[in-house]
Amino acid sequence: MNSSSCNSSFQRDLLPPIYGVETCVALAGNILALWLLVNKERKNWNMGVVFSCNLIISDIFYALSLPLFIVYYSKGLKWDFGEAVCRIERFLFTCNLYSATAEQGDQFSNHIEIFSRRNHKMATNRSSCNGTFSMDVLPPMYGVEMCVALAGNILALWLLVTKERKNWHTGVVFSCNLVISDILYALTLPLLIIYYSKGRVWIFGNALCKIERFLFNCNLYVSIYFIMCISANRYLAIVHPFFTRNYVKPKHAKIASLVVWILVAALSSPILYYSGSP
Repeated sequence: MNSSSCNSSFQRDLLPPIYGVETCVALAGNILALWLLVNKERKNWNMGVVFSCNLIISDIFYALSLPLFIVYYSKGLKWDFGEAVCRIERFLFTCNLYSATAEQGDQFSNHIEIFSRRNHKMATNRSSCNGTFSMDVLPPMYGVEMCVALAGNILALWLLVTKERKNWHTGVVFSCNLVISDILYALTLPLLIIYYSKGRVWIFGNALCKIERFLFNCNLYVSIYFIMCISANRYLAIVHPFFTRNYVKPKHAKIASLVVWILVAALSSPILYYSGSP
């Protein structure tokens, strides 16, 4: 969900169906990816597969908390689940945030797939059960996140462009798109740092509010769809290696990436209408 929360109508009218779609896609995609890793690659559990499996498990735990957000926003930012559930949700959110960051560290250092994953989940704590957390904890958290995300993803992009420029297979194409998406999102984090440090006062105007929300949701869905593309690509490479070698080329990955970006932009475009500063 967008961390800036510039108006309540966007949260109440648009976020519940967005999170409903996200819950279905995230659970279906990650459970499918986990099944493929466990069943189709159980004889080939290298380091990359182990880290990818842990990342998928982390995402599944996070997706299971999304129904809480759907109820929370549909009731007009009213939290009905008590303090204990609020703390558990924040704990799972933070665990997912840092586990995703740790996964990226291994991926770019070994030049393997899935370099950048769901930095969008590093956005704001969605439950917002009290204001002190947002004002005291989120600004320094976003500061650390911005440094790690920019440094890690820029390094990953550099490794992909320089070290694998002669071996741009389909997995590298999908990973490069993930890195670019995360870099664009990380560039909006200074806005959130100032927003929360000022006690949830948005001072950057209506246009930047719309852009920040649009980039956040683009990163959210781009991450989900490209992880599914990478999982499908790994499945084809393991189960149908001859078909993949003969018929699946980098140009097909580029076309699929273009389709994903167009689809994500279309899904996120209502945000440019609904969102805005008060």
